Amino acid sequence: MMKNNILFLCLMLALSACTSQPKPQKDSTLPILDISKEYPEIELDIHEIADVEYVPLETTDSSVIGMGLKKNISEKYIITSDPYGPVFIFDRGGKHLQTIHGHGQGPEEYNMIYGLAVDFKKEEYFVNDYNRKKIQVYDFKGKWKYNISYPKGTYYTYLFNLNEQYLIGVNEFHDTANIDNLQMDRMPYHLIDKNTSVCTPLPITIDRWISKTLERRIITENKITTMESTTLGLMPRLWANSYDFFISEFSKDTLYNYKDGQLSPLAIRYPSVDSYDTPVVISPIIYADNFLLFKPVELRLDKDYVFAPYDEAPLLMWNRKTNEIQHITRLYDSNRGMRINSNMQYERSEQPNCFISTMATSQLCEEYEEGKLKGKLKDVVSKLKEDDNDVIAIYKIK
Repeated sequence: MMKNNILFLCLMLALSACTSQPKPQKDSTLPILDISKEYPEIELDIHEIADVEYVPLETTDSSVIGMGLKKNISEKYIITSDPYGPVFIFDRGGKHLQTIHGHGQGPEEYNMIYGLAVDFKKEEYFVNDYNRKKIQVYDFKGKWKYNISYPKGTYYTYLFNLNEQYLIGVNEFHDTANIDNLQMDRMPYHLIDKNTSVCTPLPITIDRWISKTLERRIITENKITTMESTTLGLMPRLWANSYDFFISEFSKDTLYNYKDGQLSPLAIRYPSVDSYDTPVVISPIIYADNFLLFKPVELRLDKDYVFAPYDEAPLLMWNRKTNEIQHITRLYDSNRGMRINSNMQYERSEQPNCFISTMATSQLCEEYEEGKLKGKLKDVVSKLKEDDNDVIAIYKIK
């Protein structure tokens, strides 16, 4: 009986060793972000970790903003755009300076602003004209200067200004329409030369592409065949704190940063992405010197609401100084009392540790009338009308 018990114990230990996943040992100096754990839950007032500034964008006859996506800010400027409309330039206090109309079908116009990168030092901006597979370059007066052609087989999604010579972007090829990933770029993180259009890949090599496109359907109607797809967007593989870039390659366990020409491992996510039947990926929200706010998002298909996996994922905050991780059940601004929108992936600041959220003025005016606003935000909104342009909240992370 004793011998049988020992054999049974050995068998159970062997099975446990096969089914459990050891902690990564690649580099013991790297922090490990364990997304399988339950962390202490907190409600976080953004004022606890950031100084907050509220900037209303001036509304004039020539500066009425529609969607106002893809905001870029510096110490001097705030720049935003409408996808199929103009680019708006404001000073840092929100005063309107320029409205530039570049949308059209001409060689010096763009079809759609899929992304907007800004070189504030040279006062140039780069329109990622995704549909035409080129990047149009304009100065801050709206003069077209030149274009950068996409190299063959590339489709850039997130695109940032890196320095005087390069842009940095991710080649996600034509992910939504490419069923078999036949065009997968095994080194998809590119430095794009502004003068020559030559791409230099960063040394991150992937063996398989983990797509945000969850379902693809071939539709045939009236003898016309089209492709439809369901994509869980708003999850960047590349994000930025000023000119310090955070890389969360979905197929890798190592998280990287790229800064001053150096690619360095930053942390290791655990469990391994390869341990999931349905991938769980790291989606950054705020990347700062002292904090990383992110969501571990399961790439599952929800037919009722495609963004449910993102919305339902926990918001985690890694304190990079103490290595502590907390689960933020509610991220809010106490001057408003409302949850802060955690989808800030279209906003970019040239200033370090500085992040942006957009607040609809119509809703703010309603909250003002109901007596729900406080402090500086209340003062700003008291001077606005409900059809004015949005208010930009700028968070300077401490």
